[in-house]
Amino acid sequence: QKENAEDDNIRFYSITIAFFALSVIVALVVPDVNAVVSIIGAIFATLFIFGFPGLFLITLAKHNPSKSMLYKGLGIFYIVAGIFVGGVSLTVSLYNDVEALVGTVSE
Repeated sequence: QKENAEDDNIRFYSITIAFFALSVIVALVVPDVNAVVSIIGAIFATLFIFGFPGLFLITLAKHNPSKSMLYKGLGIFYIVAGIFVGGVSLTVSLYNDVEALVGTVSE
């Protein structure tokens, strides 16, 4: 029991330090925070809007056998739609960021 708690603490602190270091590196390297916010928004907004409800429906299908196929189908549809919408929004976000960067360089 105590070994598991120590392993959990080591894992927690390792992940925390890695995220902190990554945040510092991004803050030092990226001159404009708008690009970072738009990319993170494109990824996580679609995850919250489509991914989590889709996973919830798939989990719900396990607990409700009478509507299992309906919930699984809707869950898979949500996840596939989320991947599509997320890909499109990430592409648009990256395109706008690169266009702003190239426009700034050429002026």
